[in-house]
Amino acid sequence: MQIVLVRHGATDWNLQGRCQGSTDRDLSDVGIRQADQIAELLSE
Repeated sequence: MQIVLVRHGATDWNLQGRCQGSTDRDLSDVGIRQADQIAELLSE
């Protein structure tokens, strides 16, 4: 069995150093690239 831990991708607020709490924010361009990269890695 393999266990993989993945955090959410970056949001604009993450990049600005702002706390999000439970506020839903869209992924930034960086976060979208991160999500694409982990999706590719996990599909292998």
